[in-house]
Amino acid sequence: MHTAFRFVFAVLVVPMAWSNGIYNFTQVSPSGQAINTNSGAAIDSSGLVAWTYGNTIQTWNGSTVSTYTPGVTPANVGSNIGLSDAGVVSFTSFDASGTHGQVYSIPGGTLTSFDYPGQTDTYAGGSSTNGVVAGNYAGNAGFVWSGGVFTDINYPGTHGQVYTTGVNAAGDVVGFNYCCTLGVSFLDKGGVFTTISVSGVADNNVLAHNVNNSDVVVGWVDINNIENGFVWQNGVGSIVNYPGATNTIIYGVNSAGVLVGEADFGTYTNGIVFTATLSSQTPEPGTLGLLLGAGALLGTLRKYRAS
Repeated sequence: MHTAFRFVFAVLVVPMAWSNGIYNFTQVSPSGQAINTNSGAAIDSSGLVAWTYGNTIQTWNGSTVSTYTPGVTPANVGSNIGLSDAGVVSFTSFDASGTHGQVYSIPGGTLTSFDYPGQTDTYAGGSSTNGVVAGNYAGNAGFVWSGGVFTDINYPGTHGQVYTTGVNAAGDVVGFNYCCTLGVSFLDKGGVFTTISVSGVADNNVLAHNVNNSDVVVGWVDINNIENGFVWQNGVGSIVNYPGATNTIIYGVNSAGVLVGEADFGTYTNGIVFTATLSSQTPEPGTLGLLLGAGALLGTLRKYRAS
């Protein structure tokens, strides 16, 4: 391939912004099965979707819903669940002794509990493709957990409560810091914290829930006491809502950009789980300029070949 053509091809395949797209929505939870829309949902790299229902975990593989009983009842605590590419689901359970982080292996049918040392209440959140789990403990400090090892997430400066809600395979973490009636959602990349903002929404009304391996962040924002889903990438956040829903929460996104979330239609106990697949995109401004430049270069090359 000619050097110039290699350059043009490289420009043309620059990724576009998932945060500026039009999505197609699919309901994946069974019709007539009401979902509590504070229970969370997750999606893996292959598109397998997981959520909790009663004392079970349910999955959808694109055509079939399967149900698993982990042995403890998942708690609807308004956080999240996770799903690794190995089929391990992270979630929170509650009993007389407190709340506990749990990981359930679908292939192995095994359950493992984890509690932050010295704490009564441990909450699990989203997990990465390689099985690292994000969470927080009473005292409201965030952590990531992997193979029995806890690593604290410390938001810099003034903070009162840190909730860690999602993590990707590189160890980039999302969550939110709450202090003094204010708070911000953040992306933590190796100790460098970036505030997650959505245009037109106060930062303290933005709640990040998960992040994929390309640092696309998803969650929800509060607009006039209504929950609206959002997608954020490279500093740009936009609203994504299930058509006709009263409230929408985006809980997860895989590396193909497929979203998973929950929507309700009047009450939090009559919701559905859905996926949203990008059908079209608007390039980011920098990408658009590259595409226009590539078009001009292609025109020049055509003239050159014709001469």
